[in-house]
Amino acid sequence: MQKTLALPISKLARAGWHQLSFKIMSGESTDVDKEAVNDWYKQLPNILKDFEPDDIFNMDETGLFFKCLPNKTLADRKEKCYGWKNSKLRLSVLVGANNSGTEKLKLLIIGKFRRPRCFAKNQQLPVQYCANKKSWMTSSIFEEYIMLDLDMKFQHEKRTVLFFVDNCPAHPKNLVSKLKAIKLVFFPNNMTSKVQPMDARIIKDVKAKYRTKIVNKLIGID
Repeated sequence: MQKTLALPISKLARAGWHQLSFKIMSGESTDVDKEAVNDWYKQLPNILKDFEPDDIFNMDETGLFFKCLPNKTLADRKEKCYGWKNSKLRLSVLVGANNSGTEKLKLLIIGKFRRPRCFAKNQQLPVQYCANKKSWMTSSIFEEYIMLDLDMKFQHEKRTVLFFVDNCPAHPKNLVSKLKAIKLVFFPNNMTSKVQPMDARIIKDVKAKYRTKIVNKLIGID
């Protein structure tokens, strides 16, 4: 194996018959205890038994570099392509939906400024917006969103729902006793990469659709 890795990259690229490929190394999933994951899945039927798929929700936060543009384009083979330095301006986005896929929660966007100038002419946003200095999710933002927006919404609809969320400091556990229509369940520690449904391409697809809309706007396609 050591001799194979010592080959020049050009030769490795041609060594498909040796079942070799270049992959991104990710350390997060290697820290997950497989036995703990199996135990979690064994507990799930008991947690879900009192809820219909329409009333089982999951949500997760992600970062969005909202000004970043694609770094690839179509061009003539002989043409030189010059790029630019991508913007580091970042938003946090909370994405949520139910198990059956019939109900998507309105996106919660966390920005840096409470009243951005771009909102001056847009009083009704298609998303919910709040802000802090670092554009991060905080326990106060999460608590306000869950209690004042979601819990009140489901109380009005006379529904009792189940919410799966990550186990992190921004999701305070003392919130469980304050909710009336929502039952909060926290994923076990260090298992997000294996048990978080929103990481199963849902967040990736949201970002892809956003990028598509940005590019379409720049080239004049509605």
